[in-house]
Amino acid sequence: MSMLEEHKHKHPTHDFDGITENRTNRPPAYFSVLFYGLILWGTIFSAYYLLSGWSSDAEFAAKMADHQQQVAEQKPSGPQAAAAAPQMSEEELLNEGKELFAQHCAACHGAAGEGGIGPALDGADYAYGADREAVHLSIAKGREGGMPAFGSQLSATQLEALTGFVLSLQPSGSAAAPAPAAGEPAAEEPAAAAAEGPDAAELYAGNCAACHGADGRGGIGPDLGAGEYKFGKDDAAILESIANGRPGGMPAFGARLSEAQLLSLVEFLKSL
Repeated sequence: MSMLEEHKHKHPTHDFDGITENRTNRPPAYFSVLFYGLILWGTIFSAYYLLSGWSSDAEFAAKMADHQQQVAEQKPSGPQAAAAAPQMSEEELLNEGKELFAQHCAACHGAAGEGGIGPALDGADYAYGADREAVHLSIAKGREGGMPAFGSQLSATQLEALTGFVLSLQPSGSAAAPAPAAGEPAAEEPAAAAAEGPDAAELYAGNCAACHGADGRGGIGPDLGAGEYKFGKDDAAILESIANGRPGGMPAFGARLSEAQLLSLVEFLKSL
């Protein structure tokens, strides 16, 4: 007879190998309820998340949609945004719009709105309409085909100022963009101002930042702070890229910038 058979549970209490087992007192009732209750709860919980179609991605998307809707309801746009924006004079709006255009739009639409990567803005006809509401919507929400949305980057006042300046580029001007007083330069002359020789940082901001980022770390275009460029990083290669453009979206600036400005930009890009 084996040792196990000799120590079968013949009595409620017995000792085996130094361990005393007492089967007289059962575990408390609440312990059994808790134990089997947890099993039941785990089964129901697993069945719900496995069979109900729930997913963390869907829950996140729903919450994000609710958040975006709340933000949209709190943030006025269009005519409401213009009414809520701090009051500025027409001249101040036009000047701010001109600066914003140089920073965000000139690289694609030309320094004077003459067109480039993007369509010309100095004509009377736009693809999506040339009235104030259509232009504001194009700037704030973007358009298919490459026009980015600036509604999340610019304030309501800035959007209104940029809309007014774009409208001022049209041949007939705009009600929000008053005609310049006698002796003042016309609003369509940013290219002439650029010819006076702005420094390299201003040249970059007006011609490159919209695609390559304000700090040159990339955006629509590649990172200019990288150790190597696709077409070379020596002076001649950089100058060729800026002056004559490159396949894949890099426009040519040789007809827009003077030789001194091109060379200044080359040195600036090498410093990034």
